[in-house]
Amino acid sequence: MAFQNVGTFDLGTVGGQAPQGGNARNFSMDAAGIASGQAFLTSELEKRDMMVRTPLTSFTYTRDIPIRVGGGWAEFVSAMQVGYGITGGSGDNLMHAGGSDGIPMVQADFGKGLYKTHMVAAGTRVMWIDMQRGNMTGRNLDSLLRDGLRMTYDKHMEENTYTGFSRYGTTGLLNNPDAVVTNASDVGTAGSTTTTFKSKTPDQILADINMAILTAWEAAEYDRDAVSNHIVMPYEQFNYLATTRVSDLAEKTIRVYSPICICQILRPIRIHFAKC
Repeated sequence: MAFQNVGTFDLGTVGGQAPQGGNARNFSMDAAGIASGQAFLTSELEKRDMMVRTPLTSFTYTRDIPIRVGGGWAEFVSAMQVGYGITGGSGDNLMHAGGSDGIPMVQADFGKGLYKTHMVAAGTRVMWIDMQRGNMTGRNLDSLLRDGLRMTYDKHMEENTYTGFSRYGTTGLLNNPDAVVTNASDVGTAGSTTTTFKSKTPDQILADINMAILTAWEAAEYDRDAVSNHIVMPYEQFNYLATTRVSDLAEKTIRVYSPICICQILRPIRIHFAKC
């Protein structure tokens, strides 16, 4: 049985005027296209991306400070510390002989540090009409708002960790008055006076980094548990260390050439040092 091609027929649209030109008028979404009754069909043919795009954010405070939760509604956190001393020092003054009646006594100096705490308050609200709309569309507004609430808290803790809040007289890791400020060597290439990495040789940069580590270690009386293992620096300086080779003939960059091995890179703002 043979079939005959009867051609293509355009049934047209009902009401309204859509742009002319081929089949474009049937898929137009302007005012005339919506009035034509084709808006429902077009929305049915639309592919929905169910993923909700959230703002790009990055938080590092949990990496750089220890966090302990619990304790109730405390207004202060206290920490006890003790320092020891002995009459005459711990050198030759400890030597004793028979018949001596003077024995140096060990003393303990106890102290307590108080640190301010604060409560964080933030609320969310979903209108009844919006809740009904969410039920129809399958979108959980409570979940979206909880994500925003968590992001707000993380941003608050980020600022509290690194700079503190001047309004309440608190400081952070970057502006704590107890942190000693020491300038890097100002000797650059060809005897120039500068402290920037770009104006120094790889050996001079490594000397600056290692001197910073040793200076902090010296302040802790060379206790092995006090060896610095974090260096916080701007992204530009870190990129310079990570991309600049030690020499034109070398394959290693400054980042992996330090006598104190840089063993792990967690983020571009931090270098993790450990003993070789």
